[in-house]
Amino acid sequence: MRVELLKRYLFVLGKNQRLSTAEIASYLRIKGLRFEMASFKGFCIAETEDGDIDVKDLGGTLKVCEVLGESLPGEFEQEIMKAIPPVKSRKGYFAVSIYGPHSEGKGYIQTVKRLSVAIKKRLREEGSNLNFMSHRGRSYFTHTEIVKKKVLVDGFELVAGIVEGKCYIARTLGVHDPFEFMKRDVERPAQRTMYSIPPRLALIMLNLSEPGSEGLVIDPFCGVGTIVQEMALRGLECEGSDIDADIIEAARTNLDWLKGEYKTIREPKLFAMDARELGKKYGKESVSRIVTEPSLGPLLPKHPKKRHVEKIVEELLPQYREFFEVFREILKEDGKVIIVFPEYRTEKGDVRIETGFLKEAGFEKVPLMGADSFLDAEERHRVMRRIYVLRRK
Repeated sequence: MRVELLKRYLFVLGKNQRLSTAEIASYLRIKGLRFEMASFKGFCIAETEDGDIDVKDLGGTLKVCEVLGESLPGEFEQEIMKAIPPVKSRKGYFAVSIYGPHSEGKGYIQTVKRLSVAIKKRLREEGSNLNFMSHRGRSYFTHTEIVKKKVLVDGFELVAGIVEGKCYIARTLGVHDPFEFMKRDVERPAQRTMYSIPPRLALIMLNLSEPGSEGLVIDPFCGVGTIVQEMALRGLECEGSDIDADIIEAARTNLDWLKGEYKTIREPKLFAMDARELGKKYGKESVSRIVTEPSLGPLLPKHPKKRHVEKIVEELLPQYREFFEVFREILKEDGKVIIVFPEYRTEKGDVRIETGFLKEAGFEKVPLMGADSFLDAEERHRVMRRIYVLRRK
């Protein structure tokens, strides 16, 4: 019997849309919600059971919006006007954003202008002086602009998500706060700028692991503690280790800072240890999840030679084999590893660590959204991150 799905959400996705969508699906499973999803250009729609969805729990989502209704693409302006919420604030801002395959076109930019003027007129008639956000040559407002103008504090944002033959009308519930993630990154007292994983990606990986409320989650290459801090903020039983004792002290400094900034965190245990020796610390099948980024190799010159990079991969592969032998020993049955493998960009093509050894080590790739891995990189990057979700067989 099909469970009735009560709510629909529109998620505005980050740059890596496939990774963002996979994270949302994992997050909904963490929440214990049954759902159905459909992905489109720039956003996805999730129909779920009633549940509390908080954008702060997601690393790759820019906006979470509640779907209020649907219309034909040519009739959504009337539906947007019907969706104007009651406003208590007399001053502040509201915004209108349009997403879809042609939302960058001049036609939709003009539509946003026209709707903004009409909404302002309606609000003024009702006694509110909310002003509309000035457009920036596009038909939508970024999450950063929404945060800076405190749109969701004093006003509101209405969203139209356009697909072929249909338009979803939604109201924004929350937006990704880049300044909060920046705080957890650059304001920490101990820094390793060239080596640390971004907090947003650490949170995405943690969600992809789908940790339960119980069970130990570890990062055996914790560095200055970026992934561990996201575990602690989630309230998980967590531990971090690194081969470098000085780096562990830096991680402790950062976690002490985190406790001062965020009062409700679960304090993780930290210790210095070679990841190949983890079997001495943990009993067999005692760890639920491993979420980690091992060494991605040395920093590369501006234009790395392919042979130079292939030599790096040859040196890293035996280490990764050893790590997974230990991971299999300490992970519970069906335990998961969410891990970054390095991938290198050269003038003669990309080079990566081949993953055939994973099957021999007793692990299988978990496909998410039709993909067995996710590449997180920008065009300027020479060392890229390929993320795998692996299950102990």
